[in-house]
Amino acid sequence: MRQNLNQIKKLGLIFIIFAIIVSFSIFVIRELWFEQRAQKLSLHNALDKTLERENVVADYLDQTEDYLLFLRNSDAFTNYLNKAISRQDLEDFILSYMAVNPDFMRLRYVDADGNEIVRVERSVVNGQATIVATDLTENIASEYYFTEPQNNGLEQVWYSAFDLNIENDEITTPYLPTFRAVLPIEHDDAFDGELVINLFTEDFIEKLTDTPLYDMILYNDNGEIIYHYQQKNGLFDKSWGNVIDHHYNLSDEFPDQYLSILSSDTLETSSFVSRHFDLPVYEGLNMVLQLKSSYLITEQQRKTSEYVTIFLIVMLFSGLLTYLILKLFSRTLLNVDELQRLNETLKSATHIAKIGFLELNPASKKIHLNEGIAEIYHEEGLEDISFEEYLSYLSPDDQKLLIQNFNQSVLEKSEFSITHKITTSDQQIKYVEQRGRHFYNQQGQHIKSIGSIYDVTEKFFVNKKYEMMLNNASDGLFFMDLNGNLIEFSKKAAILLGYTESEMASLNIYDWDREMTPELWSQLIDNTRQNSLDIERTLARKDQTTFIAHITANIFEIGDESFVYASIRDISLQKETQKALEDSQLRWQFAVEGNKDGLWDWNLNTGEVFLSDQLKKMIGYDQDDLKDSMEEWQELIHPDDRSGYLQAINSYRQGKSDTYIKEYRVLTKQDQYIWIRDKAVIVEHNDDQSPRRIIGTHTDITEYIDALELIKKQTYIDDLTQLNNRKAYDERIIELLGQYQRYQFPFSMMMLDIDHFKTVNDTYGHDKGDEVMVQIGALLKEFVRINDYIFRIGGEEFIILLTGTGLEHAGLFAEKIRSHIEHNLAQNSGLSDSITISIGVVNVTEADTFETLYKRVDRCLYQAKESGRNKVILETLLQAE
Repeated sequence: MRQNLNQIKKLGLIFIIFAIIVSFSIFVIRELWFEQRAQKLSLHNALDKTLERENVVADYLDQTEDYLLFLRNSDAFTNYLNKAISRQDLEDFILSYMAVNPDFMRLRYVDADGNEIVRVERSVVNGQATIVATDLTENIASEYYFTEPQNNGLEQVWYSAFDLNIENDEITTPYLPTFRAVLPIEHDDAFDGELVINLFTEDFIEKLTDTPLYDMILYNDNGEIIYHYQQKNGLFDKSWGNVIDHHYNLSDEFPDQYLSILSSDTLETSSFVSRHFDLPVYEGLNMVLQLKSSYLITEQQRKTSEYVTIFLIVMLFSGLLTYLILKLFSRTLLNVDELQRLNETLKSATHIAKIGFLELNPASKKIHLNEGIAEIYHEEGLEDISFEEYLSYLSPDDQKLLIQNFNQSVLEKSEFSITHKITTSDQQIKYVEQRGRHFYNQQGQHIKSIGSIYDVTEKFFVNKKYEMMLNNASDGLFFMDLNGNLIEFSKKAAILLGYTESEMASLNIYDWDREMTPELWSQLIDNTRQNSLDIERTLARKDQTTFIAHITANIFEIGDESFVYASIRDISLQKETQKALEDSQLRWQFAVEGNKDGLWDWNLNTGEVFLSDQLKKMIGYDQDDLKDSMEEWQELIHPDDRSGYLQAINSYRQGKSDTYIKEYRVLTKQDQYIWIRDKAVIVEHNDDQSPRRIIGTHTDITEYIDALELIKKQTYIDDLTQLNNRKAYDERIIELLGQYQRYQFPFSMMMLDIDHFKTVNDTYGHDKGDEVMVQIGALLKEFVRINDYIFRIGGEEFIILLTGTGLEHAGLFAEKIRSHIEHNLAQNSGLSDSITISIGVVNVTEADTFETLYKRVDRCLYQAKESGRNKVILETLLQAE
């Protein structure tokens, strides 16, 4: 007895010494070597980054709201609501508004029934905006972004989720990230439709998430990932989980913390921070920031040295301590260690399997719960509770069902099993499977019940997803045993065969494939074991009619049994179309054989392209010099024409336009551009009516285009300065006056005249005078913006039209030109005398006509010359005088 006591004292002393040494070692190492962790500081600073990004998104929403309110309050839109202007006038106004906002993808006005009254769109940022024809517009009454804004309130801007562009219920590829803002309109005290803006958001999201230190993830309140930082490397399978049906979401990225992320406005951990953005975005917007892997690798290398040091120290003393303990208490400790290992193994197994255990005392109606149940219910300290408290996690219906099953199993002295729904302490919905058995005394009285609770939420939702996929599949899906008996099927399968669901349950392969034999079925099974089956068969419906089906099949195993999975699609119409196309192929080839036009044939499903020899010859290539590739052909298109070509061909492919005819420039093998006219027609469609095949022709129209350009140049271009001439001015000023009268788009007019130009001609000769005129024209081109216009209207007089510019800014611009010419032109022209100009400036008014506007600016120019020349006179100065 005394010997055992001494051994215990020795063991205690050893443990104390060991604890002191290890604690002191860790303290010294951490305090002297690894204090002030950069990772913690960086993650803490990441919270400031999330607030900064939230402000960026808020500014983006405010700017979008300004776009909508400007359009809503414009005279053109108000006049349309009051029926003062036509729908076409509204289309022209919205088209003009799109033109000055290059990041608009689509701008629509829909009526109260969801019909698109006006729809203007572009396919790429800075692309040309076009009006969608009335017969191609849609009804969006069923879209969430039509119904939800009305619940938000009329005349209140509503914002959608960030998602991908969808056309005809299909996601556009390549992906086009977009964002919608909607303004429900109130007119005559009633809902009168909505203004809807779609914005291109790819650049915005890239800039929002671009930072050198952190990787960012955007997600919504449901945990669906909108944008994942790995998308920058071309990996799209982690982004756009809110619109793309894939299984990667926030729970996959953070399996242990995603519930805390979703339930917290701000969360800071040792590896990441998250923040909920307080913004009015549909389904919410949130951000996770974590340090980039390159930083973590460096930090890990530094930590490794720390861990190795601590490990070596602890191992040294642990080895010594273990040796001493085994010497003193080997038998006792082995038993204790074994028991502890079993206990830890059981805890780990139940945690991994998401299982909890409970014990019910029927006398006290108390339930003892283990840690596993507390984890499932998200309730800390959940250990001993009453039966009523336990039932509070269930809905009333599930409470009745549980009590009924429990009492019945007690009476029958049998095990019980039930699957029901619970609501956790943080209001999450889970599905659990509960099993148990009862214990009785010698008198048959119920004395105890022991059971388990298994979290089957994931299994429940997997089954739900499986049912949805099966019921919503576009093809007929068949699950059969190896004898051809139908085990399970999709709704589409019953529709294809014309049977009711109850009738389908008793069918066999021989019921719908009348030409199938046992020998052929056995051969098909053997072939399918080797490779997936892909065949066409004639199948029979219940009403004895037949159709041609494309069938793909695989064999899969569950346990020791094998099953057949088959997908069936009706391709009868496709076969008929293919036959008709083959019949017309020879006629088509004969018709175009002698034509000098180039021919092309594009299979949109496979990407295969045929370019005729004549087409290649047209641009200087031999038969084998140019690949039959649409990508290689598009590379030959002039860069200025490429976006217009892509917009036109895609619009035709998507059914937005009825015809495709496009003229553009193509680079020849001799590095020269020729003009071609490209015509095409869709000759085949897929089962879903999407285009499958397009055939077109290329015609060389270079001579025709050159002739038009020559005519245009002779008609509208001044021979000397190469500026627009008087005829071009007459047409442009009428167009700008019309726009002003309809949409109040302002513009200013400048008329300038070279002072004493006759003296220049007399002194230096007409050649030098012409040179001065040319230099002034070139200088004006450098000064004006791309949306302004310059004209030489005769002699030494020039006119400049400044669009979107008020009188004050026009005057500053005119003074800048006048000063530059005074101080630089003479020196650049080699003249000893300075060259000056006089300028008159006016701003367009409601009362202006073609004649009045010209007279007013001419009067200002006249006053500039009369008052000493080399001056700028604004119309306001004349009014003041």
